[in-house]
Amino acid sequence: DDYRSETHTRILVGGNFDLLDDVHSRVQLRKNNRVYGGGAENGNTVQSNVIVDNAYVKIDKVFGRLDLTFGRQFYGSSDDLLIYAGLQPDDLLSVTALDLVRADAEIGKWAKVQAITGKIADTGATGATGNSDTTLWGFEANSDKVIPMGNVTLGYYTRQVKKQATGLNGTDNNTLNALDIKANGDIIAGLGYYGQFVQNYG
Repeated sequence: DDYRSETHTRILVGGNFDLLDDVHSRVQLRKNNRVYGGGAENGNTVQSNVIVDNAYVKIDKVFGRLDLTFGRQFYGSSDDLLIYAGLQPDDLLSVTALDLVRADAEIGKWAKVQAITGKIADTGATGATGNSDTTLWGFEANSDKVIPMGNVTLGYYTRQVKKQATGLNGTDNNTLNALDIKANGDIIAGLGYYGQFVQNYG
């Protein structure tokens, strides 16, 4: 009884801008999901369905070592089992993004490190109504010096849904920790491998 026959569209328009020699920004707009046959849209409908998926500033070589990125951005790779925010390959053509502060650095010539902290959701509630925001932080370190023609990555992430004020739901913070190990590389003649192990805690 296959009744799914929608044709969806996803339009992305954006650009990268150099504000200074070491300061860059990105803005990306998305025309929210429209279904073929859904009728014509007026200017108000289009305006209310334009979403800002990327809006961030990146500063290179802070203290000569760190690349810092602030704002709404995509994160991770779509084939990652643990964490990914970006263009989703689902039938609705949905898009996810995160509000983050991200730091990228190199440790000598041996490894690269990236660390993030930010929010997945903010309820805007304060005071007596409580604060049930969802926060996220974590890091990954990867090196291409450990295995020949390959890369190994060690990561750790924490997601925490904050406890609301006493008397509202009485629950504790809902915390999920995840340890992540990945390995990928080339073998021969265009053949490669990718493996990932994730251990949840919390």
